Amino acid sequence: MNLLKSSLLLLSVLFIMTVSAEAAETKDLSTITVQGASTLEVTPDQAVISIGITNSAPSVSAVQTANAKVASLVQEKLLDAGITKEKIRTTQYSISPIYTNATDNTKPPTITGYQADNTISVTIDDITAIGTIIDTAAGAGANQISGIQFEKKDELKLKQTVLQNSVQEASAKAEALAKALNKQIVRVISVNENGVSVQSPSHNTRYEMSLKAVGATPIQPGCIQVHGTVTIVFEIQ
Repeated sequence: MNLLKSSLLLLSVLFIMTVSAEAAETKDLSTITVQGASTLEVTPDQAVISIGITNSAPSVSAVQTANAKVASLVQEKLLDAGITKEKIRTTQYSISPIYTNATDNTKPPTITGYQADNTISVTIDDITAIGTIIDTAAGAGANQISGIQFEKKDELKLKQTVLQNSVQEASAKAEALAKALNKQIVRVISVNENGVSVQSPSHNTRYEMSLKAVGATPIQPGCIQVHGTVTIVFEIQ
């Protein structure tokens, strides 16, 4: 039993000595901390259009039937235009009462009808066809656009490239600092990713669509910006 206690005590002392030595070694290190950043601007190659169908009718059943009829026609025309079924989906649907105030203001508002709002999300891979798709939907009875979001299919690859470029910039900064101090970089102590952001151009203003569009509605996509930063600690000597 005494032998076991002695062994445990010896192991504890050795462990404390090792940790203390490592802590002292880390404390005595000469380090420099640098931040690297990178930004890429790329042209989007995909767009998501939110197409709205809004209508009103005296009853719930009537407004449902009318809205469903237009929505079916819109989807049919989009399929005819080359949009695949899996890239068309309903993202919002609601029916709300329409109130009318009494003329003498002595009675509470009464329900005089119902409004249906149906939003269809359409993903297209050819952004040059955005105007044509919008006009096709308008011709089928859609009457609102609630947003156009531009995207890049290989977004993950772009994020990885931005991080790699950020590391390269940080390394170049560290080399310059070390040289100015007559030091050399020994190794990397730590690397922290500070985040990657993607800023996509979008048109989010809700507006009514013309039911008699002439030619394709002009849409300018702009550029997607991908920005990333890293912080790296280098040991120097």
